[in-house]
Amino acid sequence: MEELSRKAARPLIRHIETLNLLLDSTIEGIVVFDENRKAIRVNKVFATFFGYGEEEILGMDAFDFVAPESHDLVRRKMRIDDQEPYEALMRRKNGEKFWAILRGRNITLDGKPVRISTVFDITSIKEKEKKILYLANHDYLTGTYNRRFFQEVLAQRIEMLRRENHYGALLFIDLDDFKEINDTLGHDAGDAVLVEITRRIRQSTRKSDIVARIGGDEFVVLLNLETARISEAGIKAEMTAEKILANVRYPIPFEEREIRINASVGIAIVDRESTASDLMKFADIAMYQAKRSGKNRIAFFDETLQKSLVEKIDTIAALRLAIREREFELLFQKQMAVDDEGVRTVGVEALVRWNRGGRSVSPGHFIPVAEESGLIVPIGNYVLKEAGEILKKWRNDPDKRELRLSVNISPRQFEEESFVERIEEVVRFYGIDPGKLRLEITENLLMHNIEEGLAKITELKELGVSLSIDDFGTGFSSMMYLKRLPVDELKIDRSFVDDVDSNESDRIIVETIASLGRRFGLEVIAEGVETESQLALLRKLGIRYIQGYLFGRPVRLEEL
Repeated sequence: MEELSRKAARPLIRHIETLNLLLDSTIEGIVVFDENRKAIRVNKVFATFFGYGEEEILGMDAFDFVAPESHDLVRRKMRIDDQEPYEALMRRKNGEKFWAILRGRNITLDGKPVRISTVFDITSIKEKEKKILYLANHDYLTGTYNRRFFQEVLAQRIEMLRRENHYGALLFIDLDDFKEINDTLGHDAGDAVLVEITRRIRQSTRKSDIVARIGGDEFVVLLNLETARISEAGIKAEMTAEKILANVRYPIPFEEREIRINASVGIAIVDRESTASDLMKFADIAMYQAKRSGKNRIAFFDETLQKSLVEKIDTIAALRLAIREREFELLFQKQMAVDDEGVRTVGVEALVRWNRGGRSVSPGHFIPVAEESGLIVPIGNYVLKEAGEILKKWRNDPDKRELRLSVNISPRQFEEESFVERIEEVVRFYGIDPGKLRLEITENLLMHNIEEGLAKITELKELGVSLSIDDFGTGFSSMMYLKRLPVDELKIDRSFVDDVDSNESDRIIVETIASLGRRFGLEVIAEGVETESQLALLRKLGIRYIQGYLFGRPVRLEEL
């Protein structure tokens, strides 16, 4: 930035220090505009960002640097003198547009009103975000949606069909005897078949239909049938399924041979009552019915096959009894710091388990049901109470008083109006150090009501509680959310860790999350680490904190 007189520089620097904006910054572009929005001072970084010479910028209007799409936003921020950082679309000299984080403040310099603004080019970060989101939401082999993202899209599409008063159909497609191809011809042949089958399914459906690969040889297709008559919906769905089966049957060329394969298709009609979870189960049940009937067939979901729904009702009733009878217990898994100084325990995660009549029930079986039914709230409250008691005991234990205790917080639990008060009550009642209590929340938890969620998180942070974003990379992470979230930790979902040492997509995601963590000064922990090979690569990618079977399975408190 060109030289300011000492008289002018002193008051300006005071303002810059207040805003944490340094004139000699090497990463932020800095510009000063007069009261007419004309540039009067600029640093080299700003000029470089926009492709101008420093002298060339002097006298230019502030909006010469802003893309038209962001004019209204920037004008509003300047008018109300909003000092909070925000994202805006900028424009370089050559017309190229790029995303940047802007901050600004109106001050007085030499007795005259000016506005000092900073610009930070986040083009590379935005590209990484797009890559993370794409890799997290799409199948790496076929480019279709993956299971996780398809379920979110399915829920949205169901709502759309309801508003339009139309029926849809969910097709669950499973390739018959696909394992034999991998076993006899190798995985290259298997991959070639999956790619070709994906192309044929898309060829058999319309562009408005959604195709996803949700498992090794499992696909789903969501059809918008554009009809309000259920009989017509059934006919259209069956016609599409028949077309898919016919296209799948054609031989698939591979090297010097032809591969033949068939498929079984289950169909569930998307009505006005079923949830996304229900429809996935219905279509899955129907597909297995097609398999049992001889494969290479189509089957509609039959009400008599609703065994899974009956089991859900039974599970809800059993959960209510389990809460009354206190059939839950906590197991604990260590969280380790692995660095040049060695390996040491820095915390533990509390994991709730259900002991039903002497038999342990898988969390994957009862947690989704508890979440859906709302019973997760009393279960979560039990975990918080136990966590408070444990941290209170650890205060006088020289081996454990420095450990943090991580507790998973469910979306339903977080949405409770009294959630923050409940956490405050636990801290106060047990007299614990709030920083030792780490609450793990998921990214998607914020998507329902971002502002309310951020407000709660801010309150928790003011209380002194430690916060972690669980399953990071699987939702809709954003630079601006990370900038606004006062969290301490990013927790990489185990789905990216499982194949991190063999899958390039997973490695890129983990490496990018590690980079984001460093940029924002956050701890990054990888869960589900089971092998030395995974650990070695994670360490190479800059991951310091580790959790997984490699360092121990979940154990009871007395076994820690």
